[in-house]
Amino acid sequence: CFFTTEFTVQIIADPSLGAKLPLTIHCSSGNEDLGIHKLYGDYTAHGYRSFGWKFCENLIGNSVYTCDFHWHKKNIRFQVFNSAFSDKACQYESTCTWYVHTDAFHLNLDWTNVMYRW
Repeated sequence: CFFTTEFTVQIIADPSLGAKLPLTIHCSSGNEDLGIHKLYGDYTAHGYRSFGWKFCENLIGNSVYTCDFHWHKKNIRFQVFNSAFSDKACQYESTCTWYVHTDAFHLNLDWTNVMYRW
């Protein structure tokens, strides 16, 4: 990232999600499709508990990443990164970590601040 900031987005499945039903996520930004990923609350039994990526903000500063989340019979879609809120919402101004629980989504270990509910 020569002229822009490098950001990291991390999505972590909380152990409360359990080990049997995966949290399925599909993230994208414009023409960039990050694919479908399955996360489990118990990473020791089934595989991955987190998914993340790094990217350089675009030159005009309006980068947006959106994810679809599916778990059990619940579905939601929202922006996990938006340049407009990145300096306020991301830790150290460059890392946005989402924690996915059975009832809500929290950003950067702020358990009191529910960003979204299923």
